[in-house]
Amino acid sequence: FLDHHIKCGNSLIGANSELLEGEFPVDAYETSGGRDWHVGNEIRKRVRSENKERSKGSSESSLHQWGAGKEEYVDIAEQLDEIEEEDTEDIEKKKKLYDELQHSKAYQQEKLAYDIWTAAFYWPMDGSAKEYPSPSTIEKIRRNPSPDDEKLQDLIDIATNISNEQKFFHWELEFPGVFSGTSSGFDCILGNPPWEEIKNLEREWFAGKNAEIAECESQNKRQKLIEQLEADNPELYRRWKRAQRRSEETSRFMSKSGKYPLTGRGDVNTYALFTELAVNQILSDYGQSGIVVKTGIATDYQTQDLFEYLIEENRLYSLIDFANKKKIFPDVAPPERFCLLTTTGAENPSVEIEFSFYNLELSDLQDEGGRYSMTTNQIKMMNPNTVNCPMFRTKREKDIAVGIYEEASVLINEEAGRNPWEVSFDYLFHMSNDSSLFSDNTLENLRDKGYRLNDKNHFVKDNGEEKYLPLYEAKFLQQYDHRFGTFEGVDEEKRFGRRAATKKVSNEEKKDTELNILPRYWIRESDFKDKKSNIEWSEKWILALRRYIRTTTDARPAMGTLAPFEPFGDSVILTTFDTEDQKKDAIAFNAIYNSFVFDFSLQQSTSSAAISFYILKQLPMPSPEKIKERTLVIEGEEVDLLEFFVEQGLYLNWTSKKLDSLGESFDFDGPVVWDENERRKRKAMIDAVVARLYELDKSDFEFVINTFDILKSISTKRN
Repeated sequence: FLDHHIKCGNSLIGANSELLEGEFPVDAYETSGGRDWHVGNEIRKRVRSENKERSKGSSESSLHQWGAGKEEYVDIAEQLDEIEEEDTEDIEKKKKLYDELQHSKAYQQEKLAYDIWTAAFYWPMDGSAKEYPSPSTIEKIRRNPSPDDEKLQDLIDIATNISNEQKFFHWELEFPGVFSGTSSGFDCILGNPPWEEIKNLEREWFAGKNAEIAECESQNKRQKLIEQLEADNPELYRRWKRAQRRSEETSRFMSKSGKYPLTGRGDVNTYALFTELAVNQILSDYGQSGIVVKTGIATDYQTQDLFEYLIEENRLYSLIDFANKKKIFPDVAPPERFCLLTTTGAENPSVEIEFSFYNLELSDLQDEGGRYSMTTNQIKMMNPNTVNCPMFRTKREKDIAVGIYEEASVLINEEAGRNPWEVSFDYLFHMSNDSSLFSDNTLENLRDKGYRLNDKNHFVKDNGEEKYLPLYEAKFLQQYDHRFGTFEGVDEEKRFGRRAATKKVSNEEKKDTELNILPRYWIRESDFKDKKSNIEWSEKWILALRRYIRTTTDARPAMGTLAPFEPFGDSVILTTFDTEDQKKDAIAFNAIYNSFVFDFSLQQSTSSAAISFYILKQLPMPSPEKIKERTLVIEGEEVDLLEFFVEQGLYLNWTSKKLDSLGESFDFDGPVVWDENERRKRKAMIDAVVARLYELDKSDFEFVINTFDILKSISTKRN
C-alpha cells in the first residue's frame, strides 16, 4: 500500500502552519492601483484590521488554538507506518486507516483552512464572490466546516474549486508523519524539478496555437496581433487572458505569500523555488538534499539571496556543474548549464564546500584536478555584492583567480561604497519594448519616404525634416572595432529573421576610414536625444561593451570598443565615467577590459550568454590611482602606464572618421589606417602589460591564455 507515500499536486503552491499562524497576507488581493474604488482595496483594509486584532492575542481572532486537532491524524499516520505488510489483510487494514485519516474531522478542518488561505491569491475580484478569505472567515470555518451561513458556504465552494483546479499541495497535511516531532521534515530529498518561468511568455504560449504570433519578434506587433484575436478567434483570446491571469496570480503567491522570501521575486523560475522549498521547508535539520537545477542557482542575480543564505549558514555541501554539450538531457539546448546541488540541514553544517565546473559527462568527475574547495571568505571577496559563485575548470584556475582578486579589488563594491572608476552602466533602446520607435525605420521604408543616406550614415531630407540615426547592435562590434559587422549586401528577408546574421567587414574594407556599416534600423534623432538625456556623458563617442556571448563563435567573451555615441540596442552596454580624466580613463578601461586576464575573470563569473551589470560590477579591475602610479620601460624610455594605454587605445579604436571627435581631444594623428599585423602586436603588448599589472608571472599568464579553447582552435587552424 503506497497511497500515503506517493502524492500528486503542485508542490510549490500551498500553505503550512507557520504561514497560517502569522499575519494573513494583505497583498494576496489585487487593488485598483490608484484612486478608483476596487473591492480589493476594501478587503485589504478588512484584513489589516483583523490582523491587528489577532496581534493582540484575543481568543476570538486567534488561529493558533486549532493545532491541537493535529494529533488525531498524525497518530493515524504513524500507525500506518508501523504496520508490516505480510498479507493482503495488512494492505486492507492500511487502506482503511488511510481513509480514516483523510476523512477525520481534524484533517478536513485543517485542509479546508489551508485551502482557503492559499485560495486568497486566486480569488475572483469581479464581485461574483459573496465572501473573501480573511483571519475571521478562516476561524469561523475551522469552528464549523459545514456552516448554515450562505456566504461562508459560498467561500468554501470557491476555495475548494480553486484548490482542485490549481492542485494545492500542503506538505504538512500530505505527509503528517514526516512533519511531526522535534525534527520535522525529510531526511533525504532527491529530485530533478522543472526549470520553467512562472510568467507566460507570449511566443512560447502561442507556439502550436497561432504561428503568426509565435513567430513575431516585435513585441509591439505581437500585442496588436493578440488584441486582434478578440474579434478573429475569441476562444483562443479567452484562453490566453485566463492563462495570463492565472500566471499573474501564481506570481503574486510566490512573491507575496511569504513562503519564498529568498527566491519569490522578479521573473521567477521554478528551479529556484524548488531549491528554496527543499532547503528551507521540507528538509529535516539533520537531512541532506540532492537536486538537479540550473547552474544559475549559484551565479544568477535573481538567486543571489538564496545562494548567499546557503553560504552564510553553511548549508551548501557541494555543487557539481555540467554543460549539456553532450546532450545528457536530450531535450535541453547544448549551451544550457545545470548542476548537482547538495545541501544539508540546519543542524548538519557543511565545513567545506566542494565545487566542480564545466563537466561534460559523469566520467569527468574522476579528474581530481577539476574538483576544488572554496571558503566563504574567498567567495565574498570575489562577489561581495551578491555572494554569487565564481566558476573554475580546475583548482589551478581557482588559485590564479584568487590571486587576481587579492591584487585588484572588484570594480564596484556596493557594501563598502567603493567605485574608484566612478563608472556607470546603461542601456538605451530595448529591442522589444521600444520596437515601435524603429521597427518601421528600415532602409527601404525611409528611402520610399524620400530620405537619403548621407556620408555620416544618417537618413536626411533636403527640406530639413528631422534626421534618422543608425541603431547599433552588438553584432556590429568587436574588440576595438565598431565596424565589425554590417548588413550591407544582406538580402532584406535575411535581415529581419530571428537570427539575422551580419556580413563580416573585411580588413581590406576597413582600411577605408570613411566606410560606415549598414544597420537594420534607424531611429528618429529626437527619440535618441530623449533616451540619451538619461546618460551623463557629453562626448560624441562612448565606450560600448557587447552584452551577449555567442559561445560557439566568440573567441573572447569580453569585447569592448569606443564607438560614435549614437543609438544602441540593449545588446550593448554603454559605459561612462565621472572622473577628472574621464576620457583617458575610458580608453584605459577599454584596454584592460579587452585583455586576456580580465576576460579570464569574466569567464569565471557568468554561466549564461548575457553579461549583466551585477557581473561587471564584481570583476577585478585595478584602480585608476594604481595605474597612474605605475610606469613601464619601452625601448629604454620610461613611460607612464596611463599614457601607454591611451596611445595604444587611440591607435586601435580611431580607425574611422566617425570617431574624429575622440582623436581630436588628444595630440595624436588619425584616423589610423587599418593594419591587422600592427594591431595584433599592439594588443599583445597591452596583454603583457596588463598581466604584470595583475602581478601574474609568466607561467600563470600562459595558463590564462590557454584557457581560451576557441582561441586555441583558431590558432591551430592558422598554423
